[in-house]
Amino acid sequence: MPTKKELITENYLILRKALEEFVDKSLFPSLEELEIVDVIYLLNLFFPKSKNDEEHLDMIKFLISSKEIIIIDEHLPIVYNLIMDFINFLNNI
Repeated sequence: MPTKKELITENYLILRKALEEFVDKSLFPSLEELEIVDVIYLLNLFFPKSKNDEEHLDMIKFLISSKEIIIIDEHLPIVYNLIMDFINFLNNI
């Protein structure tokens, strides 16, 4: 049975791969740049449980613009759902 770290790592890699289809650059760091525990820490800073959906959407838009990522407007809801599914997974593991 996989450990929590292995589950999180596997799901994070799935998220990054899924996002590649909708954004022209990486939205989140690779695991070559940071350890998974550091990624989790960053995601918790960006997407705290105390924030609502609108605030999370604003953070995603901020991250996209700060990294000068090009995204089609129709893809934003898909990107949002992919990210929030991963955040909810983290919060429930």
